Amino acid sequence: MEGKAKYNNGRTYEGKFVNGMRQDDDASLTLSHGDTFKGSFRDDCYEKGSYTIATDGFRFEGTYKNNIPYTGTWYNSAGQPESQIENGKELHKEQGE
Repeated sequence: MEGKAKYNNGRTYEGKFVNGMRQDDDASLTLSHGDTFKGSFRDDCYEKGSYTIATDGFRFEGTYKNNIPYTGTWYNSAGQPESQIENGKELHKEQGE
């Protein structure tokens, strides 16, 4: 089933549902404070896509595990890479890079 759901906590989801869970390769979720996720959901969790923070414009693009960035890149509001995440851990840049 495909549709739009507005939750009591202010979140809005647009995409497919399978057995009552969010499951889609092209869905979007807007949180009550304005952050957005666009991408794929599996078993009601973020799987792969872009999460944008409304207050500062930073965004993460990559994969997620239990809704937490797992492998990918954080970008600043100007679109420049800020940091890399690999297997759930932030990789630190060498000083001077």
